[in-house]
Amino acid sequence: MRFPEFSGEWNVKRLDECVTFLDEQRKPIKSTERSSEYKLYPYYGASGVIDYVDDYIFNEELILLSEDGANILDRNYRVAFIVKGKTWVNNHAHVLRPMKNVDISYLSEYLESLKYEKYNTGSTMPKLNQEVCRSIKILLPEYAEQVKIGILLSAINERIATQIKIIEDLKKLKSAISNEIFNHTSNRKCELKEIASVIMGQSPSSHAYNNNADGLPLIQGNLDIENGQLSPRIYTSEITQTCECGDVILTVRAPVGEIAIAQQEACIGRGVCSIRPHVNNDTNIIYQFLQYFKPKWGSLEQGSTFTAVSGTDIRGIAVSIPSADKIELLNVYDNKIRVESRILTNLTQQKQYLLAQMFI
Repeated sequence: MRFPEFSGEWNVKRLDECVTFLDEQRKPIKSTERSSEYKLYPYYGASGVIDYVDDYIFNEELILLSEDGANILDRNYRVAFIVKGKTWVNNHAHVLRPMKNVDISYLSEYLESLKYEKYNTGSTMPKLNQEVCRSIKILLPEYAEQVKIGILLSAINERIATQIKIIEDLKKLKSAISNEIFNHTSNRKCELKEIASVIMGQSPSSHAYNNNADGLPLIQGNLDIENGQLSPRIYTSEITQTCECGDVILTVRAPVGEIAIAQQEACIGRGVCSIRPHVNNDTNIIYQFLQYFKPKWGSLEQGSTFTAVSGTDIRGIAVSIPSADKIELLNVYDNKIRVESRILTNLTQQKQYLLAQMFI
């Protein structure tokens, strides 16, 4: 995929032909040198800002490329990103200064698009050492085309960042409203067991797992929950405990407190429980209350390695029940967050498609 005004062949360059490595200038920082009070300059690691300090090493526009960390392979964070102005960089990120014929936005996005499994030199922890990084092959069009691609991708990044901010603001607003609603003195109070049954999950044998829709979808934990709905990854032909459509699903092992409303019958493993309201209309009350209650699970979790809560703990939770119109208001916010989250997913997928088509 090209802009129509460009037709020349792209060159293939090694990364060390495109940038100067400034790794020798980076250095770790002592805790006594950090400045949380003044927050003068950002302190960068492999995945972004990790603190603020009262001194700086660099004062220019540079690319940071993760040297180590799980994000190199699982990509929960950007691997390559641009920093500007006065910064301090620790020894977990390579520091790259693009040469004059290389556009910084283009190169940053190109590095972000790469799959780093073949460059990994770590055994326990993924790692990209400098020698391997220097040999990474870069497709490099003429400078004018680099700039145009960089401008396009930067605009998409800004739109994605704006969308993330929209979702974060909606979540903060809903959280503030939830606190006010569920702490109101006029609310009816009861224990959860008075308005619902709690069915603890039981894991089927792994030999029964399958991907061909044999049996029921299997819900095992937070990886099977997305935006308040079930998102099962596998099926099981061995049915142990089940949830029904309209049940509230709660994760009971680390992390405790992720919730969803079941849209279908499913098998539930021991990482979750199913909360079945005695009255159908109570589903949204329980769901919204448990969302509000999520930060409080720490006081009930048990275990040193894997935290968990018991069925007794869950049944004994003191539930605050507000009026139906207030619950509906919270439902409206959830629906809005889901819509905005789908927009974010679409934007991210569109960018990935563009990267694949441009840098193929």
